[in-house]
Amino acid sequence: MELSKNINKAVFFMKALYNYRNNSDSVVKKYDDNYANKYLESMIKCKHYITSNYSETEIMQNFYNYVAYHVMLVAVNYCYHPDNKEKNKLKLLKKICQNDIFKEGITNSNYENISLTRKITLFTLKHKLYFLTEFICKIRQMQNKRG
Repeated sequence: MELSKNINKAVFFMKALYNYRNNSDSVVKKYDDNYANKYLESMIKCKHYITSNYSETEIMQNFYNYVAYHVMLVAVNYCYHPDNKEKNKLKLLKKICQNDIFKEGITNSNYENISLTRKITLFTLKHKLYFLTEFICKIRQMQNKRG
């Protein structure tokens, strides 16, 4: 983020320049008891940095979208991860979504520049349709198993 202050010009390519490899042992997908807290701490630091260095509302919109995306990651890769031994995963999901910064991100995010599946998941989070979010997360975990 610090480097972004010094960028005068950027170029966007509409061509994939990398190959994505699905890795169930990646940092994002591997279960960690502290997974949600790590994301939360990161989001708090990002928000502090943005509010201290920028005043543009567009930057905050990008931040909210970033937070909402990561709430979806937390839901799939923490709340509904097969290694999570929490008995009431739906309660855990609700608790995470009620965290101030996660809640702010979900509430203020928009549906721009995200895939249809993420739009649907974001819709379920925005409207507190947690049982549908749970269903989506379980499907995503089955997809992750297949690799």
